[in-house]
Amino acid sequence: ELYYDNVKKLQTYSSGVELLGNLWLQSGGVYQNDNVKTTYGTGGDFQIYHDGSQNWIDSVNNHTLIVRAGTGDAFFQGNNVYLGTEGGGEKFIDCHKDAAVEIYYDNVKKLETTSVGISVDGDIILADNKRLRLGDGGDFDLYHTGSAHKIACAATGSLHIQASATEILNVAGTQFQAKFIDHG
Repeated sequence: ELYYDNVKKLQTYSSGVELLGNLWLQSGGVYQNDNVKTTYGTGGDFQIYHDGSQNWIDSVNNHTLIVRAGTGDAFFQGNNVYLGTEGGGEKFIDCHKDAAVEIYYDNVKKLETTSVGISVDGDIILADNKRLRLGDGGDFDLYHTGSAHKIACAATGSLHIQASATEILNVAGTQFQAKFIDHG
């Protein structure tokens, strides 16, 4: 037993050492062999360790793991960053260094960044009066009001619907002959 000011601070046992109070390290570090776990919680519910090939921050016993940065930033760094179920059975988000970021729904890829933009596998659904805005100033809109379909040019200019010289365009039940304009 080790005391400070007549208060026990350290107790040795045949199985190890019990520290009664806080531990401060001013320099150096704590080194552990592979598969030696630093365990927290009365039931050993939270563990940090290295298994010889992988590093683990492990919330055992199905407890929630919260990573909190307060008002600061949180970074997950690596060549590839993956979010999914334990064991990799189902993907949520998959980020690849110098390549795509993929977003999944029920383990099916629905959105992917590409070198020229994004690729969507499925419908893009917008609620009523939410607009798909195009152009640097958002000056061309496609949307649905709940009762009407709208194509709106919010800035000056004209709306061109281009088709081949033989295509027929059908607008509100009226047929129009398409005129081919060569902007060449």
